[in-house]
Amino acid sequence: MSAPFGYVVNDKYVNIFVDTDTAFETDGDTNDAIIIVEYSDAPAVGELTVEKKGEVLDGFKGGLLASSYEKEFVYKEGSLAGAKIKVYAAEDIYTADNQKDADGNRIKYYSKGRPCDNSYNWQGWKGNS
Repeated sequence: MSAPFGYVVNDKYVNIFVDTDTAFETDGDTNDAIIIVEYSDAPAVGELTVEKKGEVLDGFKGGLLASSYEKEFVYKEGSLAGAKIKVYAAEDIYTADNQKDADGNRIKYYSKGRPCDNSYNWQGWKGNS
């Protein structure tokens, strides 16, 4: 079994029980019983992890009485504060289930080259979108 494009197969099944007390409608042409069960699904989405890294001050070598040649700042690689991230759509991004608006056009989440509306400012830690 495969899922429609943009979706994943869910291995958690939904059991539906029908008995004589289950509400139903009757088809006007065939008199068949119609039982409506609503179930929703969500498109598969990815996760974006961003971390701004660079040198951060870790310490100082030398002492107050050391000569200027013996004094040295010590750096290590670490997360940097103040990263400003903006995510742009590489292509037009539509709903995965081909939903259409009232005019019959596919519903678009984001247009190619335009920023997505989920921009973030991180303050020295990893961020997820």
